[in-house]
Amino acid sequence: MTKNEHDAFLAYKNKRRGLKDMNYYSLSLQELISLAYNNDPEAQFWLGNIYYEGYGVDRDHREAHNWYLLAAEQGHSDAQYQLGNLYLYGHGVAQDFKEAHKWWLLAAKQGNAGAQSNLGYMYVKGDGVAQDYQKAFKWLILSAEQGYAGAQYNLGRMYLQDNGVKQDYQEAYKWFFLAAEQEHVQAQYNLGKMRLLGHGVEQNYLEARKWWLLAAEQGYADAQVVLGLMYASGDFITQDYHEAYKWWSLAAKQRHPEAQSGMGNLYYNGHGVEQDFKEAYKWYYLAAKQGHTYAQFSLGNLYFHGDGVKQDYQEAHKWYLLAAEQGHTEAQFNLGVLYEKGYGVKQDYQEARKWYLLAAEQGYEKAQYGLGNIYSLGNSVEQDFKEARKWYLLAAEQGFSSAHHNLGVLYYYGYGVKKDNEKAYFWILLAIANTSHNRYQDFVKLHDDVAAELNSKQREKIKKQAREWMRDKGFE
Repeated sequence: MTKNEHDAFLAYKNKRRGLKDMNYYSLSLQELISLAYNNDPEAQFWLGNIYYEGYGVDRDHREAHNWYLLAAEQGHSDAQYQLGNLYLYGHGVAQDFKEAHKWWLLAAKQGNAGAQSNLGYMYVKGDGVAQDYQKAFKWLILSAEQGYAGAQYNLGRMYLQDNGVKQDYQEAYKWFFLAAEQEHVQAQYNLGKMRLLGHGVEQNYLEARKWWLLAAEQGYADAQVVLGLMYASGDFITQDYHEAYKWWSLAAKQRHPEAQSGMGNLYYNGHGVEQDFKEAYKWYYLAAKQGHTYAQFSLGNLYFHGDGVKQDYQEAHKWYLLAAEQGHTEAQFNLGVLYEKGYGVKQDYQEARKWYLLAAEQGYEKAQYGLGNIYSLGNSVEQDFKEARKWYLLAAEQGFSSAHHNLGVLYYYGYGVKKDNEKAYFWILLAIANTSHNRYQDFVKLHDDVAAELNSKQREKIKKQAREWMRDKGFE
């Protein structure tokens, strides 16, 4: 045995200190081998571990399997548990969930907490067995009550998700907490979420951050992502883009698409870093290739505007389409714009209407306004001012100034409605109050035309109504 192999073997024995096989600690590798060949199950189990991890020998999962099997057939529960793991992952043997179940069941019946936990999870997932939440609960509770963190976490999930047991946030919190105290990262992450939402426990943002931080410091990408979101948004803590960058970069290195998209946002906006559209493109692309909706939409924007890349409406269409098919409202709207204007695609008002409608039905005000224009102008559909008014109203209720203006036009000229100068004046007042863009002069012109047909008393009454509307809608 070389010095490195000897050191590795000693390191393994140190890992086993304090366990039930303390008397095996003083044995050399050759003595262990001798005992194993004499059918000592504990020595056989030790050898299985040594070959599995490569402590003092070349790592050999097939050899590990051979030694575990010899010990398992003599009823050694830890060896049975490890055999089940080999079959689960296909290490040294062909992957076989039924074999994994067989060996875990033998170990579980002897009270092996790890095997009980794995059996429980197997029944939760239905891998190799019929999904059965009652059997899952039976095995998980046996393991969890022995303090096994993985089982405690999965019990918490059952209570959280109403799987096989009645949803009970307090029970979920209890089991997550027990696992989290053993540094189970997913339990820590879930405790953070429960603290944030106040599920089963008093809402406490600082406690949420505490648990996420513990998980994040152990490298758990989901926790790193949510910490980045907190710092980037300034929700519940002081906004700090440098901290957002720190946590997102750690998660992005693990190929987490949400973190990659977040990194893209930081570079696109110059938050915490120097603005760099090319670097933004790099991160958005990595996330978009994994199907991240917002990143796909953002790539579409980069190509549409030519930020960091050559302007390319066809590429913009490609990425908008991927995001739109996942239900992203702004991507759906932007697709509608491409088809309405004929940017990168053949002009097609029917296709524009299709995408506007999808976004509009999700409440996106620009799409509602776009649909109103299609019906108002009769593009690809029969001109219908009443339908136009319906969509303009929906956009107007969200404070969209161009929709306010167009409603004013409908009422002033009596398109699809009875001519009503007071209503026209009401909507044009709102249009002027809510705009700062280049249509302002158009709005003012209509305002002056309408105002000329009203007396001062009418104008003052309507101004008061407009102010009250804005206050009630929260636009003041």
